[in-house]
Amino acid sequence: GMRGKDRKVVFLQNYDEFSNLQAFQEIDTTDPLAVEAFKEDHFVTEEDIEVMKGVELLEERTVQDYRSTYNDIRDWLRKEKNGKEPTESYIDWDDVGPSYTKKILDYLEEHAIPNLNKNLEVLHTLTPFGFRDIMNSHLGSAFSVEPILTQSAWFRPHNRDDVLTNMYITGAGTHPGAGLPGVIGAAKATAGVISDDFFN
Repeated sequence: GMRGKDRKVVFLQNYDEFSNLQAFQEIDTTDPLAVEAFKEDHFVTEEDIEVMKGVELLEERTVQDYRSTYNDIRDWLRKEKNGKEPTESYIDWDDVGPSYTKKILDYLEEHAIPNLNKNLEVLHTLTPFGFRDIMNSHLGSAFSVEPILTQSAWFRPHNRDDVLTNMYITGAGTHPGAGLPGVIGAAKATAGVISDDFFN
């Protein structure tokens, strides 16, 4: 956020913090009942409220950095659902990736791993472009089908195809879900149905 000529940088840990901050702008902070209702609805503390009071959201962001990347992805997915072409995404990961990486390394060096940058010998940054071009993941999505409630676990494509005989599917886009544990679970589930079909 920015106040006058002074810049105040706030590190948001996840999208919930960002959405809470957005919602906080809409309430009357001088109304104790409104503030208490906000705390209850958004599961925030008085300390969180004090932090949010000191932050002003810019109406228009002019700098792309790692703090805004997640929100840009959500905007991009929203456009996809509305029928927009993928080429309309304005995130240039070749530009954003290195600066995002540097921000993370600098933060880790300052707060957790002293001299990290100086002693770093191997660095590999993987962005959605890598998922798209190297791993052949549709539109660079690391999670394949978006892992919302109605597309998670049993609601994802099943490991044994329901129509085609002897067709089995595994990976981030299948049951039980995305992420490393989900992919391992999908492989185990697919191996299980193959075993059931051919060896039992």
